[in-house]
Amino acid sequence: MSVSEACPALAAWDLHDDLDSPGAILFRRFATRLLANFPLLPSGTSSGQRPGGGTLFTQPFAAGDAVHTPSGLNVVNPLVQRALADAVRDLRDAGIPLDAPLRGRQYEERGGDAIPIHGGPGGLGVFNAIQATWDPSAGGFPDVPHGTSFIFAAGFEDGRCPVRAGTLLSYSLSENPQSPHAADYTRAFSEKAWHRAPFCEREIRSDPNLAVKRISAPR
Repeated sequence: MSVSEACPALAAWDLHDDLDSPGAILFRRFATRLLANFPLLPSGTSSGQRPGGGTLFTQPFAAGDAVHTPSGLNVVNPLVQRALADAVRDLRDAGIPLDAPLRGRQYEERGGDAIPIHGGPGGLGVFNAIQATWDPSAGGFPDVPHGTSFIFAAGFEDGRCPVRAGTLLSYSLSENPQSPHAADYTRAFSEKAWHRAPFCEREIRSDPNLAVKRISAPR
């Protein structure tokens, strides 16, 4: 099988799993196919080890240069070549262009709407960890069972208030499909729209939604 069309698609990939990152699906299928040949075994570290995985790179891991090694994909390795050919076949059989982004291909259905979801497998090094099952009959990843869920980020300036704080809840506020909150935060997550959260005491006390309940101590 000719894989020549895959090369420009991967070269144009921006190394992200954003909704509009071209080639993200092709790389995911390639990496998934390739790493399946090297089962992950426990090694006493969080990353584990892949026996034989050193042959995947032209520059093996070096403890003295852990940031930059391993590096250089070993393209003459037959397993690398086969994984790329299989990834190309996966996308062609599913009717997906080789340079297709995630938008429209990875999504979560809420209230009858297919909400596009960015992110990818943590096992492939994606920080925004989203685990979705490949379904070629559905043209991609039509269901996101788990992954990034509650996110909180805060930015401090000189260790004082105000503090820039934001939250996201990717699975939304309600599991009731009839609720107006069944898809609110899922859509916000899709759009990377942070919810501004009060952080400092004066912000919290000035919040109009704040409810204070005083409980009397038992006598």
